[in-house]
Amino acid sequence: VFTDTIIRFAQTISGQRVHSFIGESSAGGGPSSSSNKTHKELTKAVTAMRRPETRPRKLELDLDTLVQQDICYAEGRLSDAILQNDAHCLEFVGYGKQFIVQNGMSPDAFAQLAILSAYYTMYGRLVNTYESVQTKA
Repeated sequence: VFTDTIIRFAQTISGQRVHSFIGESSAGGGPSSSSNKTHKELTKAVTAMRRPETRPRKLELDLDTLVQQDICYAEGRLSDAILQNDAHCLEFVGYGKQFIVQNGMSPDAFAQLAILSAYYTMYGRLVNTYESVQTKA
């Protein structure tokens, strides 16, 4: 029903009546003759259909100097914001997943509590967290 509604809407715009999904159409909308066509003719009709252009192509934009200056300013601010971030990674080798599981804990919950503990240590307060729940049958 939904596809039929879209096809009817497209027909009101183009003025052509589409008889099948393989691209056979006619102006005015007579009965479909797709049942009389051979497979070879249908393949040829599908091949002859105009396909939309999907290859990427360069967009040429005509920007005034004010917009170009704003873009340069935004690039500079983005670069500054990126350079302000600093990340360090510590690989902890004291124990791993097996130790956590053997002690009856979920590795995900353990990591969540570690993050909560670190946040509390840094900012002195606890925040709400979200832990997804999974029901097992």
